[in-house]
Amino acid sequence: MLAIVHISCTTSSLALIPLATIPSILYIFSSGQTKSILLTNILALSFAHQAMSLLKIDSFRTGGILLAGLFLYDVWWVFGTKVVRQYLSISGVTSWQLMLKI
Repeated sequence: MLAIVHISCTTSSLALIPLATIPSILYIFSSGQTKSILLTNILALSFAHQAMSLLKIDSFRTGGILLAGLFLYDVWWVFGTKVVRQYLSISGVTSWQLMLKI
């Protein structure tokens, strides 16, 4: 019989699954217009850690290209769109006076 999907888990992974689902469940069922900043940061760090563990960076050049691309992506969303400024009210960040003080 041909196995289409093969999943291997260790005992520690199985023990940590309930602990890992708690932030997701709390985030999904949290009430109100705004979500908890702590839960949002925990989920974002979890996704970032998982993505970084899947990447196989074979050279310093590849890592540099990846970081440069992420920097340009961040600059695009902060300065190039009105989406971030509208919802997060970061007009002070995008002003030239604040940038010159840094």
